[in-house]
Amino acid sequence: MDVAFGMKSGYSTGLKRMATRCCGQWSSRQAADTLDALCGIRLSPTTLGDLAPTTSTELADTLENNSVIRKAFQTAKGRVELDADGTSIHLRYQDGMMEWREVKVGVCAKREWGAQAFPWEWNTRKLPEPSVVSAFAVIGNKAEFQEYCQSERRRLGVGGVSSTVADGAPWIWSLAESVFGKTEECLDIYHAAEHISDGSKGVYRDAATATAWLERMRMVLLSEGFAGMERELSALTRLDNDKQKSVGAL
Repeated sequence: MDVAFGMKSGYSTGLKRMATRCCGQWSSRQAADTLDALCGIRLSPTTLGDLAPTTSTELADTLENNSVIRKAFQTAKGRVELDADGTSIHLRYQDGMMEWREVKVGVCAKREWGAQAFPWEWNTRKLPEPSVVSAFAVIGNKAEFQEYCQSERRRLGVGGVSSTVADGAPWIWSLAESVFGKTEECLDIYHAAEHISDGSKGVYRDAATATAWLERMRMVLLSEGFAGMERELSALTRLDNDKQKSVGAL
């Protein structure tokens, strides 16, 4: 049957897609149970553990120098934007050794501009859906990820990006400028509000007052940017030393 259907291995493309998706969410053992429960397909955790990296290599080979993907990105409508972030994952090797490793994630997308929105519409306005998306990730440090971003830029034929959205980590702004040149650096409001929330808890002990201050300061940031935040924070000069530390950190 494998020969008749032209399969290069004992696993069909559909099976590999489902198996690797399960491995992307859970450990090999949990992925095996999930695959069995959802699809009625029984593979051992060891088989799944071998199948995932093999399939990822096949995907990488398919993506590299793929003219169809490049053309799709080139002809899609909209301006190019970059999203980047970092996290850590826990790896366990065959010899039993375990360690935490850095993971860097990036998304290049094209999106047409949406209609103008007011600051108070920050959590209700709908952006146009991207016309094309290319997502990638690297288990490695910033230098390794930056090298991959360079190859991704060349693969997609991207000269630069109009905007970079990130959580404010300096390495992301540095990477974006090194790889794509000058870009609009956009601190996403969710991470910004997280810092405002931490500051409000240090200044106000009462939960309701802290929440009200967070809401007001978020609107100041969205309406006026850093200048408005600086004005509001500089007005809090009469606080005691402990509270001043929270203001200073923010």
